[in-house]
Amino acid sequence: MGFLDTLFNIADTLAGEIASQASQTPQGRARLEKMTGNRYARQALGNVEEEEEVGYQYMDEDKLEKLARGGDVGARYEFERRGGVIENEENEDVGVENNTVVWQIEKGSFIDKRDGQEYQTVKMPDGKVWMAQNLNYKVDGSWAFKNNEANAAKYGRLYTWEAAKAACPKGWHLPTREEWAALVEAAGGKENAGAILKAKDGFSALMVGHIGRDGIFRGAGHNSFWWTATEYSDGEAYSWHVDYNYEHVYVYVFGGKYYMGDGFSARCVQNDGVAFNKTNASTAKEATKEREKIVAETSVKMPDSRVGSFIDKRDGQEYQTVKMPDGKIWMAQNLNYKVNGSWAYDNNEANAAKYGRLYTWEAAKAACPKGWHLPTREEWAALVEAAGGEENAGARLKAAVGWKSDGGGTDGYGFSALPGGYRYADGRFVDAGYFGYWWTATEYSSGNAYYRIVLYNNDGVNEYYGDKDGRRSVRCVQD
Repeated sequence: MGFLDTLFNIADTLAGEIASQASQTPQGRARLEKMTGNRYARQALGNVEEEEEVGYQYMDEDKLEKLARGGDVGARYEFERRGGVIENEENEDVGVENNTVVWQIEKGSFIDKRDGQEYQTVKMPDGKVWMAQNLNYKVDGSWAFKNNEANAAKYGRLYTWEAAKAACPKGWHLPTREEWAALVEAAGGKENAGAILKAKDGFSALMVGHIGRDGIFRGAGHNSFWWTATEYSDGEAYSWHVDYNYEHVYVYVFGGKYYMGDGFSARCVQNDGVAFNKTNASTAKEATKEREKIVAETSVKMPDSRVGSFIDKRDGQEYQTVKMPDGKIWMAQNLNYKVNGSWAYDNNEANAAKYGRLYTWEAAKAACPKGWHLPTREEWAALVEAAGGEENAGARLKAAVGWKSDGGGTDGYGFSALPGGYRYADGRFVDAGYFGYWWTATEYSSGNAYYRIVLYNNDGVNEYYGDKDGRRSVRCVQD
């Protein structure tokens, strides 16, 4: 017997034993009775036919559809995964039905102005409006599954707990443990809610896996974890988990506590009092109009009297400067002064000449020349507000060229922001050409400090906080 044969035999034996043990309790038997397409479940209940049936994923279409229409949750999941459709026979307009849970689906959409992504939304049976997709907003502390951005586009990103808390757009928030519990209860309870949450015409939960604190990606196709905003203890927070057994049979939902450094998905829920947007055309049109207005307002640069230059006597480099609408004089280039704790992107000095250097927070605080300083959080906020606010200032501050995918701005003030990228503490360089990150001088906590980020695919200038050992760009402002 080969090694793989041995493994398969062990797995087969364990599956049978688990089903047998489950059949010894009323709750376990109730679960097994729902798993009519699983041969181990039938064996444990004594329902073995003379000619044993196969699991759902191998079942022929007619048999699968018959089971699905008969109310078998696992068969319905596999049938719909193959593209089949189960209509509600009593009333096609009722919505989604799972045992006793029936509600009218109200679908909508929402455009995240930070990066222009559109999210489908759905009003769930708890009465709240939830995103019908996992969040895919890139911040520090987030990953695409297996670091493949195509996975992020399909499944959303995976976030640490701290990153997830701050990632939802304005008007939305990371749901609390209680909000998740209310959703699960309204959708049929822990034993049944998985079927509704996985429905493609509703919440549309996908089995996207997660990343552990060890950096290993796991579980794609088998489970999903979503953070709640509720802390359990120092270092742990609550999450909700959707799973099913290895034959894709029984879907269930449960909550638990997990290490805050794990990477889980995020679903945002709309804040109370915000109107449910059932149409997306007007929202998209408004966003386009806003962009066109910004371009028109800033298509001509400010008078040359605002522009100057400065020579750093430490190394002889010349920097262009500009008086910004906040009344302060800023460097119009990223700092490129070499100190300990600074790097050229990809360790290539040609990139430093173009984008400036990337600094740790401690290095950034000391890097600006005499008469200049690293701007505080408040100084950055004043600049952004004067340039049009967090949602729009990027269009005016970004250089017209130097951004990937035509992501440049109008450079209306001559600030000429360029996407210098980021360097992780482990030495990886990412995002040059796409994202620009700039330190502020303001500390958030003992290990984190505030910074600003500008993206190639939207007009925002957003504030976050991140690891002081992360390497980001520096803009100096005159004392």
